[in-house]
Amino acid sequence: MKIAIIGQGYVGYALSVAATNAGHSVIGFDTNPKLISEIKAKGDLKNYLPTNNEDDIKAQDAYIIAVPTPLDEKNLPDLSFLINATQLIARSASKGALVINESTSYPGTLREIVITEIDKINKAKFLYAAAPERIDPANTKWSIKNTPRIIAGTDDQSSKAAYEFYKSICDEVTAVSSPEVAESAKLFENTFRQVNIALVNELAQISSKLGISANEVITAAATKPF
Repeated sequence: MKIAIIGQGYVGYALSVAATNAGHSVIGFDTNPKLISEIKAKGDLKNYLPTNNEDDIKAQDAYIIAVPTPLDEKNLPDLSFLINATQLIARSASKGALVINESTSYPGTLREIVITEIDKINKAKFLYAAAPERIDPANTKWSIKNTPRIIAGTDDQSSKAAYEFYKSICDEVTAVSSPEVAESAKLFENTFRQVNIALVNELAQISSKLGISANEVITAAATKPF
C-alpha cells in the first residue's frame, strides 16, 4: 500500500516507521526542512521517503494526518496545521484514496474540518476515517504494535479500509460506530490522564506537609486489586 503521512513529528515519524516495517511504501511529509534533514541523517529506511516536496505525495492509496493541534493564546484549538494538511491532501489525492485523521481534536473534526476542507478543493469521492493517535514516546513497554487502536470510518467501506491498514501494524484494532465516538474517546483518555496527574501533584504537596512519601502512599494504595 502506498501511504503518505502528513506530519513527521513524534507521532508521524513513529507511524511511518511502523508502516514501513509492515511492508507499506511510505512518504513522510513535513513542511519543516530541518526536521526532514534530521530524519534523513538517521539513515535510510527501506521504502520510506522523508520529504517536504508536495509532488512526492501525489496519487497515494492513503493519506494519514498526524500534525500538531495545539491551543492558541486564548486556549482555543489551533487547527491551522490540520487545515493546511487537508488542503495539501486535496491538491494531491486521487479518487478513492483513504484519508485518516490521527490528530487530536474535538468530536466532529473529521466531518467538519477534514472532509469539508478537502471538498472545497477536490470533488472526488474519498474514504474517510478517524483513528486518534496513542503514542507515548518515552514508553518502552507500549508501542504502536501492542497498543490497541480505535478506528471509525464515515461508512462501512471507510471503516473496513482503515481497519485493514491498522491491523497490518497493530495487534488489536477496535472499530467503533462513528468518527465522533473515536474522537471523543481520545479526549476522554487525555482528560483522564490530566486529572490523574493533577491529583498526584496535589497528593505530593499534601504528603510533603505531612512528612510522608507520596510514592509510598501510591504504592500502598496500588495493592488494592479492584
